[in-house]
Amino acid sequence: METKKISCREMVDLLVDYLDGKLSRETTKELQEHLSGCSPCISFINTYRKTITLSQKLKCESIPPELQRRLRDFLREKVR
Repeated sequence: METKKISCREMVDLLVDYLDGKLSRETTKELQEHLSGCSPCISFINTYRKTITLSQKLKCESIPPELQRRLRDFLREKVR
């Protein structure tokens, strides 16, 4: 049986489920085969993992009310 080739874009779309162990065995195998031959995707996944590790070490700090308001306004404008 021939396995499906996963593209770089598909790898990005599957990344969270892959790291959480939520992909089917077949899809995991396909993604790992892609990673075995794609250095840009390997770099991307390593950077993603490092970002998660670093963000978990951040302290939780309160955002001043004015900054909260400005951030909400900015995001609302971008969503439109």
